[in-house]
Amino acid sequence: MISLPRSRLTAAFTGGVSLLAALLALRPLDEADAFYHLSLGRAVLHFGARTVPEPTAFVDFTDAAVAAEWLWGVVTYALFRGGGFGLLSVFASVLAALAAYATLRLVRGYWPATASFAWLVCVSTLVFCTMQCRVSMRPELPVLAGLPWFMLATRAYAQQPMPRRLELGIALALAVVLWAQCHGSFVLAPVIFVIQVARWPAQATRAELRVDAAVFALLLAAMLSSAYGAQISHFIGSHAAGDAPRFIEEMSRTTWAALEPTGAPSTLAYWLLMSLTVVGMFAMRQLFTRDLCLLALGVALLCTANRFLAEAALLAAPCAARSIAALSLHMQSAWTRLQTRSVQVGLSLVSAGLLAWTALFVQQVKGPLLHTGLLTSAFPMYAHAALTNLPAGTAVLTDYPSSATLGFLTRGKLRTFVDGRTPLYFDDTDFAVQREMMRDGQALRNGLRRYRARAAVVRRDSEACVQLSSIWSVAMVEPLFTTFVESAPTASPSALRACGVRYLAADSCANPALAPSIAFVRERGAEEFARFLDAERSVRCGGGDATAALRAIDQLAPFSRPYRVSFRRTQAEALLQARRFDAAAALMTSAAQSDDPAIINLLQSPSAGQLPLALVRRILVGYLDTSRDAADPAIRATLAEICVRAGDADCARFNAIRAAVRGRRTGALEWLGQHHPAARVRRDAQRWLETLTERTAAPPAP
Repeated sequence: MISLPRSRLTAAFTGGVSLLAALLALRPLDEADAFYHLSLGRAVLHFGARTVPEPTAFVDFTDAAVAAEWLWGVVTYALFRGGGFGLLSVFASVLAALAAYATLRLVRGYWPATASFAWLVCVSTLVFCTMQCRVSMRPELPVLAGLPWFMLATRAYAQQPMPRRLELGIALALAVVLWAQCHGSFVLAPVIFVIQVARWPAQATRAELRVDAAVFALLLAAMLSSAYGAQISHFIGSHAAGDAPRFIEEMSRTTWAALEPTGAPSTLAYWLLMSLTVVGMFAMRQLFTRDLCLLALGVALLCTANRFLAEAALLAAPCAARSIAALSLHMQSAWTRLQTRSVQVGLSLVSAGLLAWTALFVQQVKGPLLHTGLLTSAFPMYAHAALTNLPAGTAVLTDYPSSATLGFLTRGKLRTFVDGRTPLYFDDTDFAVQREMMRDGQALRNGLRRYRARAAVVRRDSEACVQLSSIWSVAMVEPLFTTFVESAPTASPSALRACGVRYLAADSCANPALAPSIAFVRERGAEEFARFLDAERSVRCGGGDATAALRAIDQLAPFSRPYRVSFRRTQAEALLQARRFDAAAALMTSAAQSDDPAIINLLQSPSAGQLPLALVRRILVGYLDTSRDAADPAIRATLAEICVRAGDADCARFNAIRAAVRGRRTGALEWLGQHHPAARVRRDAQRWLETLTERTAAPPAP
């Protein structure tokens, strides 16, 4: 067996994890905030200032827009101009690799050379996997790459003699100046510096104390270099309090549900990291006070908002590394060689398993991996093509996820409503007004009059979509969004459903406008979505080749994540028509147990008529296992009948009696009353039959 030197093992592990990080980040962009950063970056370049005239919002928003993260906007817009969204994906991949390398370097910086390599791999893996939850095309990404270096630099500063101390302090201040132009987390810099450097005055010379005070002052001054200048308290306060953060998922306060360990590999990794850290400190009876303060800072951040999980892991890394390293050294000296080797093998397996789960989770939640560009199905990318005839300055009512996209693509020609700059630019009231308009029909009509909106782009699953479909004309249909206009357009996708999960109505197949409607979508540039509509038409309207439709659906599957509910229903129908019953049942069971219990309604379609009863039972059981007491009693009644045919008396009783309690009389109940082997069950079923008969025969209440 070949034994590699420790340095080569470390280099191989670091390179492998950095490469994995790059691959996991090499995916299409799917977050709407990227568009408002691009809009502000374009405005900053145009006006040559960090405070610019508001570029995209309704004309009523007359306040200037402060580009707090202007440097990120300028860089990403320049890359977009040079290589489009594909180059932005590559840029995010490079930054992710740099962040992974910096993270592993941070752990190694606190790891003793004599401590176990397997434990080093474990700690590094836990920090890395936790950090992956925030690796996206956002200004936080360069912070994840830079924060570990800042922590190492402040630690090195505390160990430097004069005059090197002052030189490094000036470099720290310059780094904060750069940091302040990219992301609001620069406010952490002075706190981290104090934690790393603070000591009793008796432990330092007066010259060192003077330099420390001067560097601290420089860091505070560097914070004032942000676009908010002296108004930095407003910047901090807007994120920490108010009504809006309660309704923005990543800004809301952390709950147990958000940190549930089995929900995601990042949360499991964080809990394992913290648990091992506590175990290490208690077992060794050591408190690494300075590093523990950094850990506490991360916990405090995480308590304010769940989006700080990655930063919390990075701030915990020094304490975790020292505590767990001390624990591993103790094991090496106190345990036998066989015990130590067994633990190391176990750690290696856990690390490999967690890395694999992280990769699979990112593929499922953020994929497809190894693709670049834009995940167009996640945005209203083609709404602007349907609104080109509107005059400049027209107000278009938009919801939170659609505003930035439309504003950027129209270069501010069409003015939009509240976007991801809440609550920095749009305040609590603005955001609350938008939410009211999206959920209440009367509020929507009042808002349309107030803002003089002549068009709207809203999510298909919103109440606003339903209300708009009754008063305005459809101008464009996309996977997640529908565009409406006040006046009827000369051409429109009139045969497509404006709202809801499905895009074809029950009578769409008989509508001669169906083919022109799909052609309309294709002509506006949505070729990928038009291909899906063709496949759905082939499946739902019949007369087509189900196998050919499945081939098209399989090709589109990697990019269907944003509208996977709609996509899976059409895919399941195609599988049923192609008589691939096992695959159809597996797909429907998975959907029923996750986010689409209503997919079982496909069992009523003609193509499901030849589905074997065993597969039907599997699908219904999957639905009931998820829905539990909230399940539709009609489903329990159906399952009870299937169980009778299968001779499963216990299943028939469980579901038939529960259906009877909800007022459903079934043939299974009659079978139980006559054929169940237990006399008590037969009597119970007969009494339920009598009860339901009495209820039917009873006269209506006066």
